[in-house]
Amino acid sequence: MLDIKDLMKKVRYIEISTRRAVDELFSGVYASVFKGQGMEFAEVREYVAGDDIRAIDWNVTARYGRPFTKEFTEERELSMVFVVDGSSSMAFGSRGMRKIDLAAELCAALAFSAMRNADKVGLFLYGSKKASKIMPARGKKHGLRVIRDILSAVPEDMSDAIFMENQITLAQTLKGIYDGLKKKSILFIISDFIMPGDFSTELKLLSARHDVICAVLRDPLEIKLPQDKPLGRIAMHSPEREEKLVIDMSDSAFVKDANRALEEERNMLTALFKKAGVDYLFLQTDKDYIAPLMRFFKERQLRKGFVRR
Repeated sequence: MLDIKDLMKKVRYIEISTRRAVDELFSGVYASVFKGQGMEFAEVREYVAGDDIRAIDWNVTARYGRPFTKEFTEERELSMVFVVDGSSSMAFGSRGMRKIDLAAELCAALAFSAMRNADKVGLFLYGSKKASKIMPARGKKHGLRVIRDILSAVPEDMSDAIFMENQITLAQTLKGIYDGLKKKSILFIISDFIMPGDFSTELKLLSARHDVICAVLRDPLEIKLPQDKPLGRIAMHSPEREEKLVIDMSDSAFVKDANRALEEERNMLTALFKKAGVDYLFLQTDKDYIAPLMRFFKERQLRKGFVRR
């Protein structure tokens, strides 16, 4: 496990490395794609030509004998809550970056954008020895705590991994959020979604109350196995299922069947998200996440009618 000194170094590195993402998100789409929860009354002023007559305050108008209109401002306060998978499969990384590290960077970019906009951030971490709940709040110190907890969730040494059935599942976590988080929030569910158990009912219920976005993190070997570069025999261990397998990656028929299964699994996951009515995106550990994240937000703006085509 990381000691506190190494952990804080990693948090600092992520804070620095995500600055470009934060600058692009904040100057580009953050404030426009995440709208406030409504409009709140600000003040009354004298009516001028061109004002919306529906906003006229008739009580004040009658009192002073001339028209007055109400002014409103957007109720900007938002809560962005990260629901992060801390299970042992998130420690996998064939190209240098583990999925949990990508999760931490993604959360950092979004959290710093939220903090720059005076929004609150929170965390529900599940499937880990260090499962935690941090209720939404403001401030840089609070945001850094969220990132620190994500980074410390998954063991560096996989011999220290734990079994999924002994931990809180995604379905249980989503139910807990539904019961405990009453105010409408933006929920980012960040996971590889490689887990036993069904969570579709809980996801659908949650999406009726909150703005839910699912970010699926995958290593390139979890998307497609290479067919032109045989990898030979590989020993694989799944701590979540307590399985140990030796797979012959030089068997072209096996690789073909495995890739078909990976594609089917992705299609099933996509169908689940669509049925639950949630937005979703897929990110890879070997590729930059900023461009697909910006593209996702811009498409979301158009789909929800926040901007004109």
